[in-house]
This record gives sequence, C-alpha cells and structure tokens, in this order.
Amino acid sequence: MVNFSAPLRQLSFCSLLLALIAAPLAAESAESKSMRELDHGNQSLLASPWTTLLPGQPGGNGFSLSKNGQLSFQSNPIKPLIRLYNGEGKNKLAPISVNLAPLSPSKRYTLMTACEPPDGGNSLCWFQYQLDLKQSRMDESAWAKYPLPTAVWWEPHERYVALPVTDEGEVWLSVLDLGKKESRDVHFDELAQEVARSQNCTLPEQEGYTIDLTSVSWMADLQLAVNLVIACNGEKTTRTVKTSLNVQNGQLQRVAESPGSGKSGSDKGKAATDKSK
Repeated sequence: MVNFSAPLRQLSFCSLLLALIAAPLAAESAESKSMRELDHGNQSLLASPWTTLLPGQPGGNGFSLSKNGQLSFQSNPIKPLIRLYNGEGKNKLAPISVNLAPLSPSKRYTLMTACEPPDGGNSLCWFQYQLDLKQSRMDESAWAKYPLPTAVWWEPHERYVALPVTDEGEVWLSVLDLGKKESRDVHFDELAQEVARSQNCTLPEQEGYTIDLTSVSWMADLQLAVNLVIACNGEKTTRTVKTSLNVQNGQLQRVAESPGSGKSGSDKGKAATDKSK
C-alpha cells in the first residue's frame, strides 16, 4: 500500500508557507488598489465638465455670450457686462470665453469663470462669479486662486455651495456663502494630525492623508459630511475617519461612535484651517 499521508502533509505545509509569504504582498496590493481607486474617484470629481461659451456662438442650457461681454440667460441680459483686466491690470476687456457650472437644483443659481484675452500666448480663466438668474445679475466671487471646472455641491436651501480645490497634491474644500458673497477654505491637515496622534500613528510626509470626495454629502443643520482618509507609516491599510463641517462657522468635527450606544456623536476638532476671503 502506498502511503500518501506524508506527501499530503508536506504539500499542506508548503501551501501554508506560500500563503504566509504571499499574504503581505496581497495586503500591499490591496492597499495600493484602494489608494488608486480613491485618487481615481477624486480626479473624476475634480474634472467635472462645465459648459463653455464662446462669444457670438450658440450656447447651451439657455446661455449666450456676446462679443462685447454681455451674458444672457433665456434671452434675458445678466448685469453687469463682463469686463476683465488684461495681464498688466490696466484695461478692461471682454472675455474670450466663459465656463458655467451646472445649475443649482432650483435652476436659479450657478457659478462662472471668465477667461481673459491671451497675454504672451497664455489665457487664464481666473475671474470668478456667482450668478442669480432670477434677478439676472452676477457678482464677483472667489473660491480658488486658479479655479478649474470641478464638482459643485449645492446646499438644499441654496444659501451655500461647496467645491473641492487641489494644489500640489493637497485637496481641500472651499465653501461659498451666496448671501454674504464670501468664501472660506477648509483644510484637513490639522485634523489629520490630531487623529493620527490620538491613534499613535505617524503620517508620512507625502500622501499621509486625503479626503474622499465621493463621500461628500449635505446633512441637516447646514452640516457637510466628508470622509478623511489617513495612511499611517508601516500599515498596509488606510483608516477612514468620518467628519462633519458646519458651513456657517467653518467648524470641522470628527464624528465618533458613542461608547456602548451604537450612535454617532461629534468630537469637536480644533483642526479646521479656515480663512475668509
């Protein structure tokens, strides 16, 4: 009789050994995939299409732009005329094009960037406006130094609007108060460091944290929900921290589980880096 038990035991041991060796590699692959997926989701929202209008050409969504800088919506002129400074900051000229965000849920508001005439071959679209289509007027605004078409989250009552901003790898939120015509930048660095300290975690200098833009949503009481994602040194997985932002005062809070209750509560964070423009 042939004894198969020894070879089977050896095969089982070898399989276990290979599994143990492969486990760290699999975990590392899963981590990389997770980060790639997160970056991919963020990039899709950081590249959301807006409507581009050229002077004298048929527009979209009811908008049109004249060669002298007159923007109209459903044939109603929007005041004032669009006038941009040239590169030297002296002359005011009509834009060569404008970019319009998707309309708010009520179709009353939208955001717009206007592009200056080329100066030395470059044309920057850094002039920013908020539009009230019911009153047929526009007002200057500011939510980014170099604004790009991106996702727009309108607060249900349309008093506030949030947009993501990115620069040199960092992603943060800009919140506009349409009533006051003001904006506030909300950075997550201090909160990420605070969370890391509370969890005995050291964040890498590069890509130690980010926010998950696909998690952004409006809650009650003018609160904006967004997930903060941190990656501790030496760990194979990331940690997700639920946060909430009060758009009225810029207070950024960590949302924590209440012990033994199964309900969520808020840990007040001192970590929102806010600045009004």
